[in-house]
Amino acid sequence: EPYGRALAAALSEDLGASVEVVVAGHYALPIAELLAQRDEDEVKDGLGNLCGGLGHLLKTLDRPPDVVLVMAGANDTGTLTGKNMEELSDSISRLYALPLAHGFKTLALAPLTRPSQKAASLVRRARLAKMLSWWVDDYGESRSDDPEQLPRAAFVDPATILLPGPADGADGHWDADTFHLTPKGSRFLGRKLADYVAALLFDTKMPTEYSDEAIENASGVELRGIEVWRARPEEKAEAYLGDVEDDFARGELSRRVPTRSLALLMVKPEDVPCVGQEAEIFLSRSAGDAGTLAAVDYAVAWDGGVMACLPQIEDALGLPRGGTAIEIVDLLRWSDDEVMLKVRGASLLQLVAKHPSRRAKGFVVAMLQEVLEWGRFEAEAGINALEGELATLEHLFGECGELQRRTNLGAAGDFGRTALSERVASVLQTTDTVRMLGVPSGIDESRVRRAAATSHAALAALSVNQRMKLLVQPESLSLRIKHLNEYLGKVRSLLCARLA
Repeated sequence: EPYGRALAAALSEDLGASVEVVVAGHYALPIAELLAQRDEDEVKDGLGNLCGGLGHLLKTLDRPPDVVLVMAGANDTGTLTGKNMEELSDSISRLYALPLAHGFKTLALAPLTRPSQKAASLVRRARLAKMLSWWVDDYGESRSDDPEQLPRAAFVDPATILLPGPADGADGHWDADTFHLTPKGSRFLGRKLADYVAALLFDTKMPTEYSDEAIENASGVELRGIEVWRARPEEKAEAYLGDVEDDFARGELSRRVPTRSLALLMVKPEDVPCVGQEAEIFLSRSAGDAGTLAAVDYAVAWDGGVMACLPQIEDALGLPRGGTAIEIVDLLRWSDDEVMLKVRGASLLQLVAKHPSRRAKGFVVAMLQEVLEWGRFEAEAGINALEGELATLEHLFGECGELQRRTNLGAAGDFGRTALSERVASVLQTTDTVRMLGVPSGIDESRVRRAAATSHAALAALSVNQRMKLLVQPESLSLRIKHLNEYLGKVRSLLCARLA
């Protein structure tokens, strides 16, 4: 089903007027043939359908179009390499230029991202989209001195609208052939594109899909953070693992929280950031990080730069049960073999199972759930009781800090050098753009956010071993505070015994 139908319906509804959309698709034709036959009155596509080339249609339509949408190159991205990327970008840009040369406003669309694409292919396709956006930007700059000189052009990457979720037939956006959109996916894309077309029609600002601004870092890679991953369709865990229903029954997994996959970043335990912490991670192919470098590229291309950071535990059977959802805030690519990541911990994650759901080239992609800060235990206790436990945590942390200064014993953690209040302020600042999930409307979210920040700040101060014990068995807020209080109580007792 062409997305043009949903586009026409959405525009008609939004504008309150009849809208005509002419759909002229050429199924399975590579970009070279689209260019070579652009002025032909009949072009036969891969299904034997006949339709005029783009140049011919622009000259022969009954009336001039208000906006022309151009998407091409999907059939070429499967063979995309670093060597032919510039050639393909140039060819697609030449198609973008056709309606502009006729004086028509143009919405230039990057080729669709497909679930069947491998990690390396996803990265190359993302770079191609960036090159195409640069072409449109350069075109816009050429008309900046005289806005009436040339028609307006805008660029949209459909990957920011229709995220590449699992190929699950009629139940989702992608067909089971892992290449084409389902009717549902096509309608979704058409409805979303209506907003961009309307912006071109009325010369207004282009809409954005995510509330967090995209960050373009030193390598020219756009990262949008955890909202990209959260916006992906839910993946059905039972398609990957056999014991998921048992996990739900035991309460280890929640039916309230979607399960989705992420690339795993396995690092030394001391390098795993807690929620609200920022960290720098250096990766080098010569140090055996080739698979990890591929995982980073996969995360940037597919999940907005979000990864599941887990500790690499020696001689462990399977994977740890949990870890931290990290956002790649900046990515400095010193060479093809060396990368420096700046990351921040965004939320706690729980693996659906201790064994990987599937492997890509050299790295693992596993199924996970976010751990809600506010769940069944918090609802039963209430916010006032929770804050009472929080006050105990703050008191114990302060006492342990004072005892450490008096005993010079710091094996249990670092409680004396930095006040807990300073640590909490840092966590709040680092996570201020991360939405909290699961907090009901009747609860003051700021109180829950502060309590969560305090627990994460305290967790980050523990010794590496104790911190890992809590990170790999992630829990909601009240249980986390309870176990922190138990641990700090033991530390206080031991330190007091040393002073006796």
